[in-house]
Amino acid sequence: MWGEIKQLFNEFNKMSSRLREYGEKNIDELTYEKNKLEAVLMSIANGVIVCDSSDNVILLNNTGSDMLNVDITEFIGTDINTYCDTAGNLIFSEYIKQFKDMPLNQLQKEPLAFQTEIDKKVVKALVSPIFTSNQEYLGYIVVLHDITKEAETDKLKSNFISNVSHELRTPVTVLRSYIDTLCNYI
Repeated sequence: MWGEIKQLFNEFNKMSSRLREYGEKNIDELTYEKNKLEAVLMSIANGVIVCDSSDNVILLNNTGSDMLNVDITEFIGTDINTYCDTAGNLIFSEYIKQFKDMPLNQLQKEPLAFQTEIDKKVVKALVSPIFTSNQEYLGYIVVLHDITKEAETDKLKSNFISNVSHELRTPVTVLRSYIDTLCNYI
């Protein structure tokens, strides 16, 4: 009987050590995947803000930090609805409320898009829900794209077209009045 107990004990120790190795291997793999995902998010050229279902910021990349003019470590854990730019304007609260009022199945097909101004920068933002593989709602992601240059170009183009249109109308108006005068007196 002692031999069987000793053999059972040895097998139990082997199994325990294999489980420990397996657990360590899984933890290492999970850590590697997490670090890889964070590295990808941090290197994206657009600003990325990840929020949980309670609107708390759980991840912010470097570009997002620069666009929002905040420190990453201080911003993580705060409620995104309370973010104000340097002028004191609440930037996201109205849009997050609009996002939460929309049906999630509609948001899966077409994320909420809006354009806002943050510290004299024109920013286009997309808010998309985040789901698990079981379709469990986890939170949402906000992708920020700085379109300041494009907005300035559009404004310059509009002003140019307006000026050209005005400049073309003026001579036409003068010519029309001359033609009316000539027609009335001839």
